[in-house]
Amino acid sequence: MTKLIPVTPKTHKDKRWKPRADYEYVRGSALVPIFNVDIISAAGEMPIVFTKRNESFMPYAVLGYEPDNNLFVDADGKWTGSYVPYALKGYPFQVAYNQNKQPILCVLEGNEQITDKEEGIPLFDENGKLTKQTRDKMNFLLTLEQSRTATAKACQALSKYELIQQFPLVLNIQSKKHKLDGLYSVDSKALGQIPDEGLLELRKADALALAYAQLISRQHASKIARLAEERMDSAEDDTVYEFSLDDKLNI
Repeated sequence: MTKLIPVTPKTHKDKRWKPRADYEYVRGSALVPIFNVDIISAAGEMPIVFTKRNESFMPYAVLGYEPDNNLFVDADGKWTGSYVPYALKGYPFQVAYNQNKQPILCVLEGNEQITDKEEGIPLFDENGKLTKQTRDKMNFLLTLEQSRTATAKACQALSKYELIQQFPLVLNIQSKKHKLDGLYSVDSKALGQIPDEGLLELRKADALALAYAQLISRQHASKIARLAEERMDSAEDDTVYEFSLDDKLNI
């Protein structure tokens, strides 16, 4: 797992950061996190599923039919979709928390966006304070963390009523089936049977919007198949890909 390095005046006083020029860093990640803050927009363009880690669910956009191949990133590293998930907009920074649970701005060790050269945005000003551009990025990440927490609570509410069930996504690529295992979806039939008090609880947790957006987004599975067909020469029959979370994408 790549190490996170805190951004401090001691270690980064004279360093600068370059805004993202491409999306090469997510080429190998076909699953990208989606949060409440962008669930509606994402559902309009890409299929969303749930993944499970430590008995907890979170929504992710499916951006490829192979776990390590993001079809929304072209050969030049450019993003081909019209919508970019919020989780990718904080790069090259991340937020971590110290022992006192205070947020700390961090970067991935060896990140090429952090440079000693003159081009780029200074991390700190002459007084050792974060520059406005860096503070803006930090504030964005804090907002994203709040949305991450709210999304987790919404997922907990859906899980409480056993609404999230296994959902092997099957893509027809060049008239051949490709099965994506390890994924989950809202059970629409079970959702329709929730009693009124349960619906109220789900609504208060912002879980209903998440559930309906996820169900609607499944129509975009055909888009993944189309993108795959545009990039492949051949496909094997009945290929099964196991989609599970790893630590390649640290967001």
